[in-house]
Amino acid sequence: MPEKCISRREALLAVGAAIAVPGMADAASARPMEVIRLKPQVRYQQLEGWGVSLAWWAHVVGAFPERIRRHYMDCIFNPVRGLGLTVVRYNIGGGENPKYHFIQYRAAVPGFSPRPGVFNWHADKGQITILRQAMAMGATRTEAFCNSPPYYMTQSGSVTGAVGGGDNLRQEAQTAFANYLAVVAAHFRRNLNIRFQTLEAFNEPVSHWWKFGNYQEGCHIGDKQQNILIPLLASAIKSHGLNASIAAPDDNSIDETLRSWRSYSPRTRALIYQINTHSYNGSDRAALRNAAAQAGKHLWMSEYGDGDATGMQMARRILQDMRELRPAAWVYWQAVDSARGWGFMFNPLNGSATEFNIHDKYHVMAAFSRFFRPGCRFIFSSSADTLAAIDERQRTVTVALLNDDHHERRFTLDLTPIGSGRWHAEIYQFTVGENPLRQTRLIGAERHIHLALPPRSVYTIQVSRG
Repeated sequence: MPEKCISRREALLAVGAAIAVPGMADAASARPMEVIRLKPQVRYQQLEGWGVSLAWWAHVVGAFPERIRRHYMDCIFNPVRGLGLTVVRYNIGGGENPKYHFIQYRAAVPGFSPRPGVFNWHADKGQITILRQAMAMGATRTEAFCNSPPYYMTQSGSVTGAVGGGDNLRQEAQTAFANYLAVVAAHFRRNLNIRFQTLEAFNEPVSHWWKFGNYQEGCHIGDKQQNILIPLLASAIKSHGLNASIAAPDDNSIDETLRSWRSYSPRTRALIYQINTHSYNGSDRAALRNAAAQAGKHLWMSEYGDGDATGMQMARRILQDMRELRPAAWVYWQAVDSARGWGFMFNPLNGSATEFNIHDKYHVMAAFSRFFRPGCRFIFSSSADTLAAIDERQRTVTVALLNDDHHERRFTLDLTPIGSGRWHAEIYQFTVGENPLRQTRLIGAERHIHLALPPRSVYTIQVSRG
C-alpha cells in the first residue's frame, strides 16, 4: 500500500521531546546558543505560494484510477493533510517526431499539434486532469511553459535538441511557434475555463545540454533569438485576445538569468511581466533581485530540484532563495519522480505501477509550505538558518529553523518584537529518519523560546497573540 500523508491533526497527538520549554536550555550542548532576533517592521516580499511543475509526473499520474490519483493529489495539494501547494506550472508539450523514440516514457508529454495546421485537443489528458484537480483544490497561480517547439519547427526534426546543442528553432518557424503557444493557451481559456496568468516559451534556453537524441524535450534558444521570439509571443497573445503576461527567461542558473535579462533590448524588457529563474546553480541572488526591482518586474524562482532524499539540501536552498533572491513564488521541479530522491514521492512513472513512497524531503517541504501561506510577508530574521514571516490576517508570526549539521544546535527565539502579553506557540518538528512533523504547544508570557534542534532537522514555530 502507498504511504499516507501525515496531517496536522494527526501530528497533534505526538509531543516532541527535543524542545526545551521557556526558561530551559541544555547546558551540555557542544555549541553556544544562538539568539534569533526578528524585526517585523523590516518587510520583504509577499508570498504568492509554493509550487510544483507538472512535468513530467502529471501526465503519468493523471492516467491512474481516480481513487489512487486523488490520494496523490491529497498529499500534494491539500493544505491540511498534504503540502498545500498553490502554484502549478503546466508543460505545453512540443510533441516528438513519430519516427524517433529517444524520450523516456515519463518525459513524453504529448504535444497538441502533430503536424502543421493540425491540432489534437484530446492529447495530454493526464496532465490536464491533474491541472484541473489542482485548481479545484486551491491552486491559484497557473503558468504555462514549453520545453521545445513541435518537432516540425526544429532544425533537427526532433524535440530533443539540435545536433551539437545549438539553436534548434528554425528562424522561419518563429512566428508559428509563438502562435502555437497562444493557440494552446486560448483553447484552455475558452474550452476548459483555465487561464494561464503567465506564458513562457522557454525552459533553460541558453543551456547546451539540449542535444539531438536526448531523453527529454529541450531546445536551445539563444539570447538573440529570444529577443525576436518574445515580441512575437506578445503579438500572438494579443491577436488571440488572451489576458496573459509573458515570463522569461527561465534559465538554469541565477547568474545566467541575470545575463539573459541584461541582453534583452528595452522593447523586449517592456514586454516581460515576470522574470523567472531556476536556482540549480548561480549565486548572484541580490543582483537579480535588484535588477527585477529596478525594472518593476515580478520575480519567481520557477524551478529547483536535487537528488537528496533527506530534504536538507532543498531546505538550505529555500532559505538562500527566499532570504536573498526574495521571489514571490518558489517552485519545486517534480512532486513525484522515478529518480530516487528527486521527488517528494517516489513512483517508477512507467504507467503501470501506481503505489508511491514518501521521502523525508516531503516532510521538510511541508515544514515550509503548510505554515508559510500565500499572503504572508517575509520579515527580517537575524540568522541565515531561519526564515520568518508575518501574516496580518491570521495574526501570526511564523519562523522556520534549519539545523542541517550533524550535531545538535541550540537556538533562542526572541519574541520581544512581537509585543507584550500572552502568546500561543505551536512548534512543528521534523528530524530526518524519524516520525514526521510532530507538534508541541506552548503558552506563556516570557519573551523567549529555547529550542534544542537535533542533527538534520527543521522546526517551524507559529506564534499568535492572546
